[in-house]
Formats: sequence, C-alpha cells, structure tokens
Amino acid sequence: MIKINLLPKERRRRGIQVSKPLFILLPAVGLVVAAMVLGWWYLDGQAQQLQQEVARSRAELKKYEADIKKVEQFRADKRRLEERVQIVRRLATEQEGPVHLLDQVSRALPEEVWLTGLNKTRDKLTLQGYAFSNFGIANFMTELGKSRPLSIRRVELSFSEKATVERVPVERFEVTAEVGN
Repeated sequence: MIKINLLPKERRRRGIQVSKPLFILLPAVGLVVAAMVLGWWYLDGQAQQLQQEVARSRAELKKYEADIKKVEQFRADKRRLEERVQIVRRLATEQEGPVHLLDQVSRALPEEVWLTGLNKTRDKLTLQGYAFSNFGIANFMTELGKSRPLSIRRVELSFSEKATVERVPVERFEVTAEVGN
C-alpha cells in the first residue's frame, strides 16, 4: 500500500530532529556528571587520607598509653611521698613542743622538789611530786609561771598533803596549769 503525506511541507514529519536546547543540554549534563565524579573521587581520596591519619594517630596513642600510665603512677607516687613528707614535718614540729615543755619544767624545778608524774592533755598540764616543804612547792609554782618560750599560765595547786618517803616527812602535791605557745 502506498502512503501519501498530504500535510503541508511545514507540518510533515521528518526524521529525528534534535532541537538546540537538547543539543546543548546533553553536554552540560555530561559535564555536571563528570564534575560530580571528579568531586567524589577527590573527596574519597581525602577521606582515605583522613582515615589513614586516624589509624596512625590511634597507633601512636597506643604507643604512648604505657608512658601515660607510667606518668600517672609517678604522679600518684609523688602525691604519696609529699603526704609522707608533710606528716614527717608535722611530727617534727610537734616534737619540739614536748621537748621545750620538759626543759621549762626542769628549769623551774627547785632542788628540794622532785616530780613523780607529768601529764599533758591538750593545753592542760598536771604535775605530781614531792617536796621537803610547802615553800619548795610555792617556788616551783612561781618559776613555772615565769617560763618562756612556752606560756605556762594559771598555775594552781590542786592539793598538798603530808606523806612519808623512806621515813622522811615530805609534802606530796599536785599542780595544774594551762600550757600555750
């Protein structure tokens, strides 16, 4: 069968025609796709470099973990040693107090008085002893009150009573005082 196209020439169908916008659009889309592929390739390369850096950093961190533990151990040891030094220093300074106290008491002690007991609790000092007379006890209390560098205050006689030591009549006494620096 024969086909005849009766349409005017302008409206007749011709073979495949490519319009200008489509002809320009295809290379533009190709360029965009190529740019995207290049961008992806570039970003993928950077991501791989960053992953390698992370892996290197983790390896380096593992290498230094042992050193970090040693440093922490040294710091803990240093803190313990510093605490021990503080304790030793505190004990050394506290040790001076009793030494000075005994020195002051022995300096204040007259010839006719001897002590049998000395007790210090916080800032209270209690002294027990014997004397040949009440005058010896009074002299001892007076000298205690004058003691320096320690401040021995409020020296008071708790009691004084007659006693016998090896058939010798003496006075047994107890003196209390406040001690401060």
